[in-house]
Amino acid sequence: MLHTINPEILFLKQEDVIKAGLLDMKQILAVTEKTYAMLGQGLIKNPPKTNTSIPDKENWQSFFNAMPCYIGGDINIGGIKWAAESKKNATIPGIPYGIDISILSDPETVLPFCILDGTLITAMRTSAVGGLMAKYAAPSNADTACLVGAGVIGRTMISAVHEALPQIKTMYLCDIDVAKAEGIAKEYGDSLGVEIIPTSDSRDQAVHGHLLAHERLRPRLHALQRGDGGRLPQGRRHRRRLLDTAQAAHEPAVQAHEGGQAR
Repeated sequence: MLHTINPEILFLKQEDVIKAGLLDMKQILAVTEKTYAMLGQGLIKNPPKTNTSIPDKENWQSFFNAMPCYIGGDINIGGIKWAAESKKNATIPGIPYGIDISILSDPETVLPFCILDGTLITAMRTSAVGGLMAKYAAPSNADTACLVGAGVIGRTMISAVHEALPQIKTMYLCDIDVAKAEGIAKEYGDSLGVEIIPTSDSRDQAVHGHLLAHERLRPRLHALQRGDGGRLPQGRRHRRRLLDTAQAAHEPAVQAHEGGQAR
């Protein structure tokens, strides 16, 4: 986006972003990988988010996060995500626990050109980060995964792991409300060709998996941390590895775009 002078703003509901291809996990993984490559190249400005917790951070019942960002390169768009969560929503049917919206702006004229629903975008992006991490860091013989949590992210995480590691044939889906895991297993198991085993015991089922979304680790087990605001798991070493790998994967395109000079 460059030099937008049209003051009109495009409003996109969740149905609209779905029509645009948001549920295509293969596409989301590719976009996420490109984003990390650009981050490694210094093309993204991603300052710390600002949190407003109500009534306070220690006893919050709801919160709002302001999350600004600028993506340069061939994207060249500024934006901000307004991410909010409410504990009360967990008791209200039909209202998500977390609700996000995003605003996109032209970095040259600073005119906003799009306001869109970001709730499902957050779910797809969060799981895509885990799927991308699994793609580059999971053991080569991984065929079993243990996913903890059968909420919105748990649902999209199944798609991310399946797309990133098609050799995974068994997934243990753990949740204290095992009925939720059973519902997702019934919905996704046959369509993906993966055996999804619902359970409420994440500690026991982790023994069977090569991938785990959990704090308790064992040797040769790879952890995918979900719901962490997009941070990559297991510290700087793994984060640097993913950035370097993603950048290398996109280097030919970068060289062509910049006349053969990689930066």
